[in-house]
Amino acid sequence: MKDDIVLNPFTMSLELENEIMIEKGNPIPFNLIEIDKLHEITYDSDKQYFHIHHPGDYYISYQMKTEKRYRMDVKGEVKYFEADLFPVEKMSHGSGIITTTKNDMMFYITCLQHDIFFQKGKQATITIFKVR
Repeated sequence: MKDDIVLNPFTMSLELENEIMIEKGNPIPFNLIEIDKLHEITYDSDKQYFHIHHPGDYYISYQMKTEKRYRMDVKGEVKYFEADLFPVEKMSHGSGIITTTKNDMMFYITCLQHDIFFQKGKQATITIFKVR
């Protein structure tokens, strides 16, 4: 029996009219929902947190235009298994699996070691798929 696999993504971007500096440890903000087919996730723009409403495993991928490559961290109530990264010049990126064990768990993306400077324009994208 053949099963069709349908991946419904949740994608947000950061598009800026002015330059901003994000202090280390603070959430990276996102402000533009591009694809919002995965309704199990919402984004709190005031707190800059992602909320996953149901338990499960979620694949996450993010790309950020930065002046050099920074190690980004997923922080919050979720468990995160980071995939191996390959270096990309002037890009901070990553992917992995987020696991939630109960309803309404939150997380955010941050850099714990450095302040991050973002220029004007489209600077970051995050995409999340439910795996199971």
